[in-house]
Amino acid sequence: ITKGIFLIGGGEGKTIITSNYSATSGTVTGPNFLIHYAPSNIAANEPFRVSGFTFELASKCMMILFSNSTATPITNIRFDHNTVNNPTNRTIAISGAVYGVIDSNTINAPTLVFTYYGSNETSWRNLTYTPGGPDNMYFEDNVITTSDTPHDGGVGGRACIRRNTYYLKDGA
Repeated sequence: ITKGIFLIGGGEGKTIITSNYSATSGTVTGPNFLIHYAPSNIAANEPFRVSGFTFELASKCMMILFSNSTATPITNIRFDHNTVNNPTNRTIAISGAVYGVIDSNTINAPTLVFTYYGSNETSWRNLTYTPGGPDNMYFEDNVITTSDTPHDGGVGGRACIRRNTYYLKDGA
């Protein structure tokens, strides 16, 4: 998806998307996600929202990737009130200066629920950072069930992770 869009379902458990899409590998690239948002006009900063769905991924692909390779942040992102079941090794990934909120979701994933990476030198040299400020991706008020590490990030990625509930799967 290269422009802002609102995808609004009827509610968790009411609008169910069952994926039969199989990813090519487990790396953080667009073809490995059910949804990949990479806006073609960064300056427009168009709103993007996905809300009110249950996604059944059947361990075939990752859920959603937000990517931006420029030093101009995109800030109107929201992924909320969804249930995501059984992605491959990642659920939600950020690549570059992408800010907004991922909130009120129920995520049942084996590992790496939220991955946030910047753009290395582009991020470190050009982007400001204020703890608790608008230049973060907020990951909050989610319920996560996993059997391994729920988060990873680096290379200048900015995230605020707070008020989530975590459950460790049995047998882990």
